[in-house]
Amino acid sequence: FTSLPWLLKPIYGFLSDGFPIYGYKRRSYLVIAGIMGCLSWIALGTIVHDASTAFLAITIGSLSIAISDVVVDSIVVERSRLLSEKDNELIDSNSKEIRTKASPAGADLQSLCWSASSLGGIMSAYFSGSLLQYATPKFVFLLTSIFPLIITGVSFLINEQPISNIEAATLNMST
Repeated sequence: FTSLPWLLKPIYGFLSDGFPIYGYKRRSYLVIAGIMGCLSWIALGTIVHDASTAFLAITIGSLSIAISDVVVDSIVVERSRLLSEKDNELIDSNSKEIRTKASPAGADLQSLCWSASSLGGIMSAYFSGSLLQYATPKFVFLLTSIFPLIITGVSFLINEQPISNIEAATLNMST
């Protein structure tokens, strides 16, 4: 049941695309997801003492990661599309024709994201297992709570222009 948030990923995509928070379609959702993830790990390291609260904390953590995954995937798709459009359009100065060429820029960006994610997963599995030899699981949970906060901080570096209330209303009417 803790993987249920992953089945609802299309809903998160719909929400982030159709209902900007404070004018932002991506950044706001990453901030919320990062805070939720941080709080779930803090709960695991402090107040979780039984199966039901562990279930709740793990489900909230899973929801946090699923929302972040959807939002980051949408950012990668947008950036890949922009890179591909820039690379694919070559204007011939003599005939003013637009010619296309094969462009790996979008695929390169997606490969970079998947590689970084895989490397992070391998490193966290290795180091968390090693850390458990020297520290308690609660300490490891508390230490892990820092990583969602990094996502929250980095989300402010995303180059995203806020949309106006009129644009948001128009967007909501079309979805």
